[in-house]
Amino acid sequence: MLLTLNRGLRALEAVALSDGPTPARALGRKLSINLSSCCHLLRTLHSADYMVRLPHGNYGVGPLAGWLSQNVQQRTGLPPELSKLLSLLRRKTHQTSYLNRPGSGGGSIPCKD
Repeated sequence: MLLTLNRGLRALEAVALSDGPTPARALGRKLSINLSSCCHLLRTLHSADYMVRLPHGNYGVGPLAGWLSQNVQQRTGLPPELSKLLSLLRRKTHQTSYLNRPGSGGGSIPCKD
């Protein structure tokens, strides 16, 4: 496995899951990588439009990451009848509803309503 690719994907995931703009220093600490390596990853992701650089050294998810997410959701989305069933289940139980379906790599893809 390429360590740099793994770190880049972890950085993208951490920024996507954060509550707001993410400073490079905090991201480096979260991922246990030094600041210069973190900044290099962020610049690389930014140059490919997976990240956007925000004021004060913060980063956010870029437009290409959003486009990629939409494509993944379209390809792995539930058929309309299952989506309706999950919505009904959520409304009846007042809880988040999940359904796991087999993924192409042998794992499962969680689908949430």
